[in-house]
Amino acid sequence: MSPLVYKEILNAGIANPDRVHDYMMRQLAWESTYGTSNVARRQHNYGGVGWNGKTYFTYKTDEDFVKDYVSLMNRRYKEALAADTIQGYGAALKKRGYYEDSLEHYTSNLANMNSLSRSVAAHKKANPNLYTS
Repeated sequence: MSPLVYKEILNAGIANPDRVHDYMMRQLAWESTYGTSNVARRQHNYGGVGWNGKTYFTYKTDEDFVKDYVSLMNRRYKEALAADTIQGYGAALKKRGYYEDSLEHYTSNLANMNSLSRSVAAHKKANPNLYTS
């Protein structure tokens, strides 16, 4: 998932791609219970995109989800993408209605995902060819 997200961030021309990638990976891990939720596994939806009151939007592939997710973030959540901190990122998502959880709970969970952040950085360093557009 990580290389797909990074490549799409680059393709979209989003500023500060390394920081945004870190924030997005934390968010997607939190939203999908590290990719293990039924919605993530069965619907290729790692971010809870498209809730209609009963279910979430279903994507055919992880690639389709990532393209839609990054596009959505770039259109609707630009303030989050410009945030200097993970707390600012979470606050901007909350302001635009991305999640219903409390700001404190959501952002503290994102902020506490340092091992995920280190793992993603190590993967990127060990596999730079996977992270080019």
